[in-house]
Order: sequence, then structure tokens, then C-alpha cells
Amino acid sequence: LLTSVGVMPISEGVALPMYQKLLDENGAFNASEQVQGGAKTMLDELLRWSEALKPMRVA
Repeated sequence: LLTSVGVMPISEGVALPMYQKLLDENGAFNASEQVQGGAKTMLDELLRWSEALKPMRVA
């Protein structure tokens, strides 16, 4: 469904189980090393797809 509107889904994501524990008393998000690693993996995959699909965006 997403591809029909020009969106390419990626398989990587960032799991945030019990995200409330990652919030400080002011509500600021403090990512754990595990969350940071997941975010890096997801962003690396997004960059890979971004580069691969660049010629299609130009066309």
C-alpha cells in the first residue's frame, strides 16, 4: 500500500519498550545504548535506500 503512494517501507525500526523509563522528570528523552544502536541501524538503512532511490526521484 505504501509503495502505491511513493513511499518505500524499510524493515529496520527502533523498538522502544517501556519508553516511559527513558524519560526524565522533565519529560526529556534519554536514549539507552541499545536504543541508540537501533536508531543508527535504522538510519544507516534509510541512507542506503535513499542513495539507491535517488535516480528515481530525479526522473
